[in-house]
Amino acid sequence: MAPKRFLSPSRSSSASREPVDAPEGTAARPRAPPSRMQSTSIVGLPRESRISRAKSSTILNMARALYTAESGMPSITVLYDAQEEQVRADALAEGKKVPELVCKQIASVLGKRGHSIKCLAAEAPLKKLVRQLEDDASDLIFNVCESLGGAPDEERRIAALLELLEKRFTGSGSLALTLAGDKSLAKKLFEFHGIKSPEFAIIAPGGRVEGHPSLDLFPLMVKPTAMDASIGIDARSVVHSVDEAVERVFAIHNEFHNPALVEQYIDGREIYVSLIGNPPAVLPPIEWDLSKLPPELPRIAGTEAKWDHDFKEAKEFVPKDIVENEEVMTRIREAAIGAWNALLIRDYARIDMRLTPDGVPYVIEVNPNPWLDSSAEFATSSSALWSWRCAIRFASGARSERSLSLDRRRRGVSAQDRALRLPRHRLSDRDRGEILRRAQRDYEAPL
Repeated sequence: MAPKRFLSPSRSSSASREPVDAPEGTAARPRAPPSRMQSTSIVGLPRESRISRAKSSTILNMARALYTAESGMPSITVLYDAQEEQVRADALAEGKKVPELVCKQIASVLGKRGHSIKCLAAEAPLKKLVRQLEDDASDLIFNVCESLGGAPDEERRIAALLELLEKRFTGSGSLALTLAGDKSLAKKLFEFHGIKSPEFAIIAPGGRVEGHPSLDLFPLMVKPTAMDASIGIDARSVVHSVDEAVERVFAIHNEFHNPALVEQYIDGREIYVSLIGNPPAVLPPIEWDLSKLPPELPRIAGTEAKWDHDFKEAKEFVPKDIVENEEVMTRIREAAIGAWNALLIRDYARIDMRLTPDGVPYVIEVNPNPWLDSSAEFATSSSALWSWRCAIRFASGARSERSLSLDRRRRGVSAQDRALRLPRHRLSDRDRGEILRRAQRDYEAPL
């Protein structure tokens, strides 16, 4: 045998000449192609096999569909941020009274309904989470993961990961979460679609200005464009002069490193409107009575009102005068559904509004992944129409036609596969009436 030659790929290889086993599942290939398949461009190259092994995800989906067809009750995995457990443990250690984790509440309710339930804590590293989701064989993922490691901007990436893995999950997709999470994008879409929202200007670091830079009617609201849970919104957010506005804009640039949203301050009632289903049903609005806040605080849902103090006088309730005013309710429903459609929301969401004294609703922002605690606004709103656990059941089964058709396009589902697929949750008037009757019967039943 000729000696090895330096840098010669055919002579300098040190690979073993002994035969090795191919990976399991590798299709056999002929040693040489038949003469009819040869040409000057492929002489010496073996013909590739025309058979292939099914993707693991396809096998799991088929098994899941068969199991569901036999049992009749879909299995559900509740996905949440593992950081929530540490936050709750720290609060309990300080002697604070905190509710059970939302994932546990949902798991308890759905478990009593006969579903097979498990909880999955999302945490870094992301590769570990990918493996856990790939191995998860549940029929549905109930996504209540509002963050990852406590970072709120990661919730859209969690949804994107579920989409890439072709998982069925509740709540909005990554695009809707991105649009709603960036208040500047949401405001532009509201303006384009003619949805009433406070006039605004966006001031980015470096001085770039978008929107309505002529805003000069004080007071104004100044807040970050991409923060959640009222982070960056406090008593200083309501400004009454140019100097205060400039100071607050620079503070947001330095602290949060994102553009500042300057918008018209709407003097009115704080209203939360919840929607559920595809197409969405608008639930009764909830009002937070900010008039009971201390006089030194502005009438806004800022960090002082939400997190720094416990203002027991500032209660949340269903405003009877608004619910009974059909004209105002029509405006609220139109604004809520308009915002829902503009941001491509699905399944459920909470929309924050300001209602002026003359009954005009202004959309402030949209929360496509609202807090589903049994005492939060969404559950309070749903309990005004039907029981909270009935609303959770509805959300866990709701799937939009758009997302289902996307599933079919992605997977190339055949007629036989469609027959095995989970049934869509579609409500006729008769079904809706039955749900309401059951809700009235078990409304007072303990969870």
